[in-house]
Amino acid sequence: MRRLSVVSISIVLVVFLALPTCAKEISIWAQFYTPTKTMQVTPANPYPRQALKILAERYKKLTDITVKIIEKPGTQDDRQWILTQMAGGTIPDIC
Repeated sequence: MRRLSVVSISIVLVVFLALPTCAKEISIWAQFYTPTKTMQVTPANPYPRQALKILAERYKKLTDITVKIIEKPGTQDDRQWILTQMAGGTIPDIC
């Protein structure tokens, strides 16, 4: 639980420091910390995650800035996905 708190605080600091003052929406690809679609524990989803989703909602309330959480297709290689996003000009603000 303590590790989750440290990660959560780190993500919030990164979002806050990387944020341009005039942005109304930022996008983030949180890799392993991307929220799961369901919080139900199953063999395929042994550790459901939702901390980043909660932080994004709280950040929206505090700053009126939307944090868009990007989901990468699970079948695609991380490096290749990032390179494709960069080439297309659609890379998340934080990844």
